Order: sequence, then structure tokens, then C-alpha cells
Amino acid sequence: GWALSVDAVNTRGKNLYNAPDVNAPDPVTGLRPDPRFLRITQYQSTGNSWYSGLLVGLEKRGSGKWPQFGVSYTLSKQERDVEDFGFIPQDNYNRAAEKAPASNDRRHQLVTNVVWTMPYGLQMGLFAQARSALPFNITTGVDNNRDAQTTTDRPDLANPDGDPRDPATYNANFTGRSGNLPRNFGRGDPYFEAHLRFSKFIDLSPLKLDRLELFVEALNITNYVNLGTPTGNIRSALFGRSSAINGDSSPRQVEIGFRV
Repeated sequence: GWALSVDAVNTRGKNLYNAPDVNAPDPVTGLRPDPRFLRITQYQSTGNSWYSGLLVGLEKRGSGKWPQFGVSYTLSKQERDVEDFGFIPQDNYNRAAEKAPASNDRRHQLVTNVVWTMPYGLQMGLFAQARSALPFNITTGVDNNRDAQTTTDRPDLANPDGDPRDPATYNANFTGRSGNLPRNFGRGDPYFEAHLRFSKFIDLSPLKLDRLELFVEALNITNYVNLGTPTGNIRSALFGRSSAINGDSSPRQVEIGFRV
């Protein structure tokens, strides 16, 4: 009743959507190639992605007094030189510098589930997952390279040994060029959630029905606070801190119900 799986996965993505400004100003002079126009957005399919992962899974079928359970672990690396719709690079003339961990890069992820069928129609179910922090982009908040964008410029890394969430780790006092900090340099907070469910099944075959299930379940039973993406603008008073809960999570919720 045991099953072990080990998979190595390597994926290469090409021709991904992006929309650069092909009339971006020169960082030194501030002049656009065609002075008759401002920003000229050209829709292209020139983006790339790279993924490699190791997937390990262990499963046990339920038998007798033993529960059914599964554990899976993923070690992966996801890189891209573009992101979602509307992505704007820091430097339209050096888009290769945008190759970095993707916004959904989860280096480690562990998922487990347990279903335990017990005597007297009782059943317990547990689902839990933990994953490492997602990256976030660190920006200067101003237009250092004179491309008329204030949300894409990245600073220089002034202190390689500094705290990535301390503004003093970076230098943004320059103009006419792009910073040397890689995209998505920062990392947020790890994620954890666990859901627990207890059920009681009652046979309803005398009533020409299948069965009645009474249940109580707790979502995020530990009430772990999963924070959203931190603020990446080093000029913000909230730099390095999250101002919202992760959209995939919620506070603990307990539900009681029945199902026929």
C-alpha cells in the first residue's frame, strides 16, 4: 500500500507576451529616438521563462487501523524575463537584465494530507501546506533612468551583507542610468496553513437515502497570519513590510454542518 515517486522536471517557455516601449528615452540625454512621439508600446511575444524542479511524493493507502496519507515535497526554481500583462522592464534597451526569480517562485513547498476512517462512522481529515517566501521587486520610487517611469527603477546594492528589508542596504542617489540590483531581489514571508475536519456518518438506507454526514471543520486551524507581498518602494515608510493579508489565506474559520 506504499507508493514513492521522484520526478525531475525542466520546462522552457518561449514567445511569452510583453509590451516594451520601443521609443524609450536615452538614459543619458533623455531624448527619445523618434521625438515626434512619447511612449510607443509595441506588443511582442519575445519573453522567456525557465523552470526546474524536483518533485518527491510518498503515499500510503488506508488499511485496517492505519490512515490514508500523502506527503509531497517540491524543490524548484522559476525564472522569467517578463511577468504578467502590462509588465514594464527597468531598461527597455537591456531587457535581458530582467531575467530573475519569477513572482511565483517558491523554492520549497511541502504538502501533506491525511484521511483516517475510524470505527462508529467517524472520519478525520487533515490538509496542511508550507512553502517558502515569494520574491518581490525593490524600486527607488523615482525615475532614475529618465524613461518616464517611476515604478520600475531599481537601486544599487550598496551593502551586500545588509538586511534586504532595510533601505540603508541600497543606494538610489543617481540619475541617467539604471540600478544594478536584480529584479525581484527581496523575499516576503513564508506561508503555512492547516485545515482539520471531523465527520460522523449515519446510514440512511432504511429511508432509501445513502447516508447523513455531520461535520465540523476548521480552516487555518492554527490561525497562522500569512502576510501579503511587502512594499518594495524604498522611499515608502512601509518598505519591507506587508500591509495586507495574503490573498490565498484567511483568519481561522470554524464551520458546522451536515450533508445528505
